[in-house]
Amino acid sequence: MDCIPLGGIESLSAACYPRPSRRCGILLAELEAAGIMGFVPSGKTWVPGYPRSVKVLGKGHASIVVAACYRGGGVAAVKIRRPDSKRESLVQEASLLLEASRAGASPRPWAWSRNFIVMDLVSGPSLGEALRVWARDRRLARLLLAKALHAAYAMDQAMILHRELSRPHRHILFTGDPARSAALVIDLESATPGKCGNLNRIAQYAARVLGASIRGVSGLLARYKREGCPRSLYIEIVERLIGLH
Repeated sequence: MDCIPLGGIESLSAACYPRPSRRCGILLAELEAAGIMGFVPSGKTWVPGYPRSVKVLGKGHASIVVAACYRGGGVAAVKIRRPDSKRESLVQEASLLLEASRAGASPRPWAWSRNFIVMDLVSGPSLGEALRVWARDRRLARLLLAKALHAAYAMDQAMILHRELSRPHRHILFTGDPARSAALVIDLESATPGKCGNLNRIAQYAARVLGASIRGVSGLLARYKREGCPRSLYIEIVERLIGLH
């Protein structure tokens, strides 16, 4: 593991993205106090940092996500609020992640502030990446979609509605080998507490991937959401949907 100290060039690039500011030093001090020892160049995305480009796990309009050396010798994921973000704080997202993680739906957050969230690193591929690899194996594709549906149901049990799960290929990650590991939901920045219905969004996506019609379970999905997302209806929906031809 190549751990670059917080004062290193790549660490400054990640903390300062997209441009240097006085906030960089404050953020690095906050991260150090939270147990972050340094950053790990990891991921498939490069950001043109200052003064050197750096490899990160992900980049969005509001934040970037980096791998980091965490106290005790582990590796964590750190979501960092961009200084040009319209979001004022990551605290609410951290709170929702904590509730979702207790239901087994999301990675667990360990420390947070308005500027960052330190959480479990999810090391497997996204749902979209896994489905592309297993596209020709219909049995495995069904297995991956069943795991995604279970993650959505777990999120429903936490009563947190994820606004982006109609496009779950990027927002669901596997914790390891997709055929043998669990699926988790990430990026809760636009999520709404107190509501359920995530299964409905994943079900429509699963039907499209399988080339099937959603009509056979549309009535069950309506009942599922209306009745507060009960387990009995979840089981029936998955059995019918994954078994469609």
